Amino acid sequence: MSRLGKANASIALRSLLQKFEFFLRHSSESGTAERRVSSIKCMFQRFVNRYIRPRWQIGILKTPLEQVVSGAELEYKWMVNPFHDRWFADPFILSADKNKVTLLVEDYRYKDNKGRISRIIVDMDRMAIVSCKTLLANHHYSFPAILRKEGKIYVYPEQSRERKLELFEYDEEKEVCSFVGTLSEEPLVDAIIYNNVIFATILPEPNGKTLISSNVPRTYKCPSDVQNAASQRSSTFDGSKQLHCVQDYKEMNLELETLNQPKTYVFGECIARNAGDFFKCNGKVYRPAQECNRWYGNSLSIQQFENGEFTEIRRIPGVHTLNSYQGMTIVDKKVFPFRWLYWLLRRSDK
Repeated sequence: MSRLGKANASIALRSLLQKFEFFLRHSSESGTAERRVSSIKCMFQRFVNRYIRPRWQIGILKTPLEQVVSGAELEYKWMVNPFHDRWFADPFILSADKNKVTLLVEDYRYKDNKGRISRIIVDMDRMAIVSCKTLLANHHYSFPAILRKEGKIYVYPEQSRERKLELFEYDEEKEVCSFVGTLSEEPLVDAIIYNNVIFATILPEPNGKTLISSNVPRTYKCPSDVQNAASQRSSTFDGSKQLHCVQDYKEMNLELETLNQPKTYVFGECIARNAGDFFKCNGKVYRPAQECNRWYGNSLSIQQFENGEFTEIRRIPGVHTLNSYQGMTIVDKKVFPFRWLYWLLRRSDK
């Protein structure tokens, strides 16, 4: 560790001890023991969140995708996050130009240990996040995948804790997300729709070797009609059941391509989990995937999708997700404020 890093860690620890000493000196005069314990826990948690826990950092991949898939050396430009109470991850591009880029991201707040979906704007001159607006916060959300159809923008974020995958329409002018319907009632993780097929891993092994796929339902569960609807069931995800009813995608201008045959893909290692949307380059289709052999988000696996099969062509260490739109490629990575302190505490827990 560098001398500067050790100095910063020392300052952080000294600051925590000073606050703790001040708290003990004054808490004996007022407040109950329960309040003192609660305050100590809160103080310690804030310290852990800011100086110990790993977080995610968003950046621009400046290397063209044609060079990325051919194995060229990569060049990044990382963004500055001015918020100390949260981190941003899983970026998907809404729009991009030379002055600013607008993203949908997972916005993880330390206060409630929960992710939400937010719209952020990045100033390209300063490479800094200058605006943040929360769009979805009812549950834990992440991975806000985007589907564009007939001039409309739809978002289907990961919410596997709720054991479902929902579709929302995003209004760019009002900057709000409106519920459209339920795509699946399975605990799908980091789902991506490509050619009318949902590709996803699934709980309880989201970071494993198995990628499943299923047709996007022609109809979906709509809350205004579900009470009186004649529902039907169809087999999906290796024999499990999914409920969908009433409205047809054609009515919502979501008619996609011809249905494909669902399939389960089993890899030789933990490279099944999606790391972004499929992309095309030089006439070929590629899928970014997360390599989770050692830990979640260890590196990025670029896989060519051809004749219904995935073949890894490149692995990029340290990168978590990748998405490209309007000539820009966005990525994120895991960072540690003080890596040595994080691993020291992890070893002490064993």
